[in-house]
Amino acid sequence: MLMKNLKLFNFIAVLTLLTGCATGKGPEKPDDGGDDIPPVNPPAPKEPIENDSGLPEVETYLDEPGIMIHYQRFQGSYLPWGLWLWSENAAGNEYEFNYSDDYGIVAYYPTSLFVSPKVGFIVKQLFSYAGDNVWIKDYDADRFLDTDLLQLDEHNCYNIYIADNTGAKIYTNKEKTQLIDGISTCQFENNSTILIQGNNPLKQVTIYNGEQALSESDYTVEKTLQNKKYKITLNTPAEVDDLYRAHVVFESDVSSYKAISIRKLYDSNFEQKYKYDGELGAIYSNSSTTFKVW
Repeated sequence: MLMKNLKLFNFIAVLTLLTGCATGKGPEKPDDGGDDIPPVNPPAPKEPIENDSGLPEVETYLDEPGIMIHYQRFQGSYLPWGLWLWSENAAGNEYEFNYSDDYGIVAYYPTSLFVSPKVGFIVKQLFSYAGDNVWIKDYDADRFLDTDLLQLDEHNCYNIYIADNTGAKIYTNKEKTQLIDGISTCQFENNSTILIQGNNPLKQVTIYNGEQALSESDYTVEKTLQNKKYKITLNTPAEVDDLYRAHVVFESDVSSYKAISIRKLYDSNFEQKYKYDGELGAIYSNSSTTFKVW
């Protein structure tokens, strides 16, 4: 009797399995209360948020040149946000946005706070909101402004405009139609080739060795990327102890002098000129001690 019941049970199990396969149905999916429609990312906001900072508008301007960083957000709130500012090759500090305007919020500080015309900045949540040493940035990479490549307005201010949805882009106007002029590359590729590249078209580049401007007959120029990139080939190779710089003029007529990096000139020429394999340190004799350093 037990054997008959076991065979009947196996027959029913096989029949059930075959029926499920025939209908194409597998195990029932548990009901999680949702539906099977995949989530869709909401569209990015097209309008900036209402300014909830409570900051005043600028009414009194500094007696010296100032930097104005205008910041606009399209989501969240203005309240947690501030800046980390630093001079080139120097330590930085946290700064607050201290004013507002019809664009968003504004950080207005005198240029005398910074020891170089090139100032780095990060838009970040203030530590008082995010927590001590907690870095929450609106854009991950460092950005820079260079007052040598900006023009003063009628209030003696250098203005830049940024937003939380424009990435690395920095503008000179609130309509966000004109990117600031900037030099991304200015360096020797080898002892005869100089590469200079800007983010906007260049009008003219003059090469200097020390205080002496090179004649146009001293080099040739190849322009690419709609005049944003200059490849300059010197007739006379440079030495690593030469002091080369470039005077770069943009189509906007903004101009700046910039040192030409020699970090790629450390080749066999450098090795031959500066290699030393003699004695070093304190060399002692009965009559004297000689110190040699390299």
